[in-house]
Amino acid sequence: MTSPVARNDIVVGTGADPAVADTIVELLTLGLSAWTEHDADRRRKILADCCAPDVVYVSPLGAATGLDQFTDLIGVGQRSYPGYRPVRTTAIDLHHRHARLEWAFRDSAGGPLLPGSTSSSSATSP
Repeated sequence: MTSPVARNDIVVGTGADPAVADTIVELLTLGLSAWTEHDADRRRKILADCCAPDVVYVSPLGAATGLDQFTDLIGVGQRSYPGYRPVRTTAIDLHHRHARLEWAFRDSAGGPLLPGSTSSSSATSP
């Protein structure tokens, strides 16, 4: 059993593979970038590069299953909160094949709106 280890802005906890930490950070960062892409086709491509085809997303904005619905839901968020962008507000906590982080929409002056959290898990075995 491994003890939690802090590594920059990543906390690698019990049951996590430190070797995949950088990949997880890249995927989560790419996923957040989809929220700033206004072209739906490019946004769907970003999501396809970092999410499973049957991704499930649930937040106060709504729920989506699959890449098409997730792409559309992000578009709704962009239209509802123009000028806001998602930013990670905590370290990424990795443990037992799961990743967790907190985020918030921020305006151009850094003001927060809609704080939230994200959890993801890997469905495949190591």
